[in-house]
Amino acid sequence: MPKMEETKVCNPKSLDMNNSKKLRLEIEARPGSAMEKTTNLLDLWHERNGRGATVEVLVDALLKLHLEESTLLLKDMRDLLTIGNPYSES
Repeated sequence: MPKMEETKVCNPKSLDMNNSKKLRLEIEARPGSAMEKTTNLLDLWHERNGRGATVEVLVDALLKLHLEESTLLLKDMRDLLTIGNPYSES
């Protein structure tokens, strides 16, 4: 007779807390601040400018960097607000 898999029931709020903790750890583990990364990107662009790097390349890299940072911070804020809200359905 085939063995049935166990189904574990989890509390959605505890899942939210775990996700929030993971996200917070991911944010804290990222090396360097957004300002340091921006400075490094500008330095690299200046080095490569002589080899034909365009402003478009620089802008794309800066947008990607700041979008990633902002996305992580907004997700963290959303999770904290959701967990702290007693009227939240999640």
